[in-house]
Amino acid sequence: APAQPAPVRGTSQRPPASPVAERRSSGGARGFFIGLVIVALLAAGGIAAYLATTSDERGVNLRRVTADQVDGIVDELGTLIDDNTR
Repeated sequence: APAQPAPVRGTSQRPPASPVAERRSSGGARGFFIGLVIVALLAAGGIAAYLATTSDERGVNLRRVTADQVDGIVDELGTLIDDNTR
C-alpha cells in the first residue's frame, strides 16, 4: 500500500464551516434590524406624543347637538362636519 504523507506541523486545515457557524454570522444583521425597529418605534411614539400635546386651531371641534327636530339635527351636524373638514 502506498504510504500516506505525514501532516506538516504548524499548518492546520480548517474543516468547512458548519451551518451553525453560518447562522451565527447573520446574528449581527438581525440585531441591527431589531435595533432599527426599536428606534423607529420610539421616534413614532415621540411624534405621536408631540402631536397629541400641541394645541392647534386645526384640531377637531366637538360640540353637543341639541336640536329636537330632524331638520335641526341635520343642519347642526352639517355645520359640525363643515367646521371639521376645512
